[in-house]
Formats: sequence, C-alpha cells, structure tokens
Amino acid sequence: MTSVTQRRCLASCCAVLGLALLACGGTGSNADRKAAPTTRPVFVDPGSLQTYDCQADQPSAGITRYVIEDWETSAGAGWYTNNDRCENCQDYENEIRDAMPDKGRVLNQDELDAGLAGVRSCAADCLASQVPSFFDKPLPAERIPRGRCGSTYAFHVSSGPFTRWGGQFGHSFSPICVTGDCPSDAYAIPGGPYDGVAFWARVAPPSGATMRVYLGESHTDYRYPESGDAGPPCLNYAFVGAQNLGKDCDQFGTFIQVNQDWQLFMLPFDEMRQEGYGKKAPFFDLQHLSNLTFFYGQGSWEIWVDDIAFYKRSAQ
Repeated sequence: MTSVTQRRCLASCCAVLGLALLACGGTGSNADRKAAPTTRPVFVDPGSLQTYDCQADQPSAGITRYVIEDWETSAGAGWYTNNDRCENCQDYENEIRDAMPDKGRVLNQDELDAGLAGVRSCAADCLASQVPSFFDKPLPAERIPRGRCGSTYAFHVSSGPFTRWGGQFGHSFSPICVTGDCPSDAYAIPGGPYDGVAFWARVAPPSGATMRVYLGESHTDYRYPESGDAGPPCLNYAFVGAQNLGKDCDQFGTFIQVNQDWQLFMLPFDEMRQEGYGKKAPFFDLQHLSNLTFFYGQGSWEIWVDDIAFYKRSAQ
C-alpha cells in the first residue's frame, strides 16, 4: 500500500518532471513541445526530393528483415534520447529513482530532495535543446510529410546546438542474440542468423550529416548484467579519469553520411569496428547485444529515421 509520504513524493516527482509541458503519466502533445522556449535553430525543411529504390529492402530484392521499430502503430516504446545539455537531468532522474522505496528499500528523502532540486536546475536548458524532449517517454512518432514508400510515420528529432559531445537516441535490449545458434541467457531473434542492421534516414539541411550507429554488447556496455561480483565489463565515459584511461566502453559501430533524401542504410555486422579510444573487446558478441544507438556530434540536427530492422540476404 502506498503511504501518504510516498504519495506526496510521487506527486512532487510528477510536478517537477512534468515541467509544465508533460502531464503526469503522459508525454504532452507535439504542439506543446514545439511551442516551448527553445535555443534550437530554425530549419526550413523542403522535404526529401527523392527516395532511393523503395524495393531495396524487400523480399523481392532477396532481403529478409526482423523489424525493431517502424513507428507505424504507436510511439517508440523502449527508445530514449539524451544530449550534452540534458545529461545532468539524466543523473538527477537516476538519483530520484534510487531514492524511491522499492523492494524493502525505504524512501531516502534527502536524496529525493537533491534529485528534484537538480532537475529544476537543469530542466529549462534541456527542454530548449531538443524536440522530442529528453523527458518524453515513450518517444513519439511523427507523420512523414508526403510519406515514404508506403510508410506514414517515423522518428523525428530536432536538436542543438551542441558544443561538447552532441546527442543520441537509442534502444536497450536485455540481451538479444542474432546468430541463430543462441545461448539460453539471451533472447533469440527469430529467423536468424542476421547479417546487420538496416534503416531509412534523412536530414533537413543545414543539419549536421555525419552520424555513427553503435551496437552495445557484453564487452562494451557498462550496464551489461554481469554475474557475481565481476563488475561492469568497461567504464562509463563520465567516470573515466587519468587512472582508468583505456577502460571506457568503446562500442562496435559504423559511421554514416546522411543527406536530404531518404536513403536505405544496410550496415553489416562484420564491417562494424570499435573506434580505438577505449577498452578493446576480445570479439564482437552478437549473441549478447544490449543496445542500439544513433549518435550525432556537435552542432545542430534535424534527423528522420524509419523502419529499423535486423536484415539478412538470401543465399545466392
């Protein structure tokens, strides 16, 4: 049973995290988000001038897909965003979550108060930096102007300007296997083995254009569930000091160049590499994938992404 103290605590969290744009238990409307005070540049998006071969990722082209997200039926459950102007809010949200009573843990009022105060301090700049907001969960779908190859909705983010590491959006898995011959401690994606990750993407000029797509796995995700007292396989970049150089998480991935037109990107697993700045993984563990992340760096961004899937090519 929820105590009076817990109910007051939950009400306080909703009031602060709601930030006048987000209803308690909801996400607010696109109109509310876009009407919020912002420092984002205004992009005049002429739309895609063309779409490259709509059949390129279909069975007729010898491609089989397992869809991760297409945004056609609902918001993107399980997807998240963050950026260098919201990362403090994420830390404070974690502090609030850790302060809440759970499984025998009592309410930590001091930690809760500190987390709420922190969110109040970071929220305005965070909200101004991005639509949809860091606080929007699940991430909303947005109608594609004039559509794309029969697709009506996609994920759309307008964000920036960023002067440090940039922004990202992604999805966490717990964990999954794409090799076909899967161990019992991971969910086997039906129809495997798969060859890589496929998706459609475009940007609105003058948005940035170079992005990196990452896959986290058992060696390169600091949140990966380790058994016993083994600890995390690598370190979150925020906690890497001089004494831990070379131990931060360096995930496997691929750089892509996006332009104004909708393009199909097919990124083979066997061409994904670590960047070389962190802890070297012994191998790319496709039997224990834990997240998929789209990363974009400094500057301002207007990005559309749709029909994200694992794919495989038919045997020739």
